[in-house]
Amino acid sequence: MTGSIPSTVDVVVVGSGAAALAGAITAGNAGLSVLILEKTDRWGGTTACSGGGMWVPNHPLMAENGMADSRAESWDYLTNAAGDCGPATSPDRMAAFIDAGPEMVAHFGHLGMRWEFTYYPDYYPQLPGAKVGRGLACPIIDGSELGEDLKTLRQQDHPIPLVFERHEFMALLAPFRKFGHLWMLARIIARTLRWKLSGRTALLAGRATMGELMRLARKSGADLLLEADVEAFERRDGRVDTVLFRHNGRHVRVQARKAVLVAAGGYSRNDAFRRRYQPIGGEFTTTAPGDTGQPIEAAMALGADTALMEEGWWMPVVRLPDGNNSLTLTERSLPHSLIVDQQAQRYLNEAQPYCDCGRAMLDHAGAEASWLIMDSRHRNNYAFTYLGARQMPREWLDGGFMIKAASLRELAEKTGLDADALSATIDRFNGFARKGVDEDFQRGGNRFDNGWGDPFHGPNPNLGTLEKPPFYAIRIWPGDLGTKGGLLTDGDGRVMDREGQPIAGLYAAGNSAASVMGRCYPGPGGTLGPGMVYAWLAMRHAAAEHGK
Repeated sequence: MTGSIPSTVDVVVVGSGAAALAGAITAGNAGLSVLILEKTDRWGGTTACSGGGMWVPNHPLMAENGMADSRAESWDYLTNAAGDCGPATSPDRMAAFIDAGPEMVAHFGHLGMRWEFTYYPDYYPQLPGAKVGRGLACPIIDGSELGEDLKTLRQQDHPIPLVFERHEFMALLAPFRKFGHLWMLARIIARTLRWKLSGRTALLAGRATMGELMRLARKSGADLLLEADVEAFERRDGRVDTVLFRHNGRHVRVQARKAVLVAAGGYSRNDAFRRRYQPIGGEFTTTAPGDTGQPIEAAMALGADTALMEEGWWMPVVRLPDGNNSLTLTERSLPHSLIVDQQAQRYLNEAQPYCDCGRAMLDHAGAEASWLIMDSRHRNNYAFTYLGARQMPREWLDGGFMIKAASLRELAEKTGLDADALSATIDRFNGFARKGVDEDFQRGGNRFDNGWGDPFHGPNPNLGTLEKPPFYAIRIWPGDLGTKGGLLTDGDGRVMDREGQPIAGLYAAGNSAASVMGRCYPGPGGTLGPGMVYAWLAMRHAAAEHGK
């Protein structure tokens, strides 16, 4: 922001991801003055590094695209997927999300949000009420619309340098599997060149979502302050009305006349805090650097209650040679690959939803690494992390990040696995792959699995034998997209104290709040969708409480 830091505003928003900016937009458009505080020197949070999807059942774009949904079906699906996980998944909180979601989408559309409908399926297609199309996204946007804010928008560690639409993803994933993919790839390259030659910056995925939200936040009058590290909240006359933070080496105090919204992510990078509640620390998280949980601790110091603190948005990850963690989704779902533990035993459906897959890894082996094993067809046909098919940096092999061997026995020797056990596991798996039925873990047995498989491979798009050398192995760990537990809120986003009463003036949303999803991940954007909905509810409540 330019100018001095205001001493008093109506609303202080802590954080700058999707939930935070949704709250800022809602408050600003209700006539409230808003100051957004971001801990780091980059805004956008983990959202900017994500796919940018938002899961909102029964949203209006579904009907517009011929995909029927209803409140009853949404309720059936979410209650069956999440189950009863205590107060975080109470009927009141679930009803608030399901009822307000469509209203939030419509309201933001009225404000000028450019929504994009997506055809992704829910992650548990076997459950009652499951649908296709509950995920929303934002189209590619021109970063110049953000003005000076573009310079401080968070960037991914390894961005794909191509400008592509969501429906073109398979062409990048498997360019050599179909001639049409090569043609599509040519179009992507041509589009990328046009953007580059025009001098414009294309924002995709999470950066597009954050660009849209920041554009609307600025339009609503919100101010943004970077490098503002929140330390504490103060309460006066029973109401939270002050935020204390460090900025440029000095302590600053800002009064919030109407509300404080905590939407600063979780505590994935707070190792001590995580080990208090969880079996692993934050060494394998993919969250933004500011995801350290101080605002949650500050609220707890005021007596705020918490829930689901033991849970995370689990995700299998690999540790890249540069030290960054990279999530794995397609890599473990595509044919000619499997995952084994240190005893060379397969123990899960590798293609299941990432939250369940990460949880299965954690339950089976704790923080111990497993091995993702692939044959040459996997590396020749499919992308791996941020690299295209057939790309293999020399440093990946020389540094031991990826292990290559001419035979399975040699691979076992290099990884320290028992050669006979590995051979037996792969022989059994190969039998399933030939039949197209995974009798042990049902990999590829539902629509979700198949959606991340190879549609041109049969008889099962997720199963392929491991027979063709050379063979590859890479360590894979139980990581996360963020922590799932946090401050317990009611249906209006108000933070509750340990006596079950709302703390006046204090609200929470996003990963700073305990998830209404319980232990599940219901669909694409299962973090961002609820985060935005609860932030919208919270700031509507704050505005209504003060007559706005």
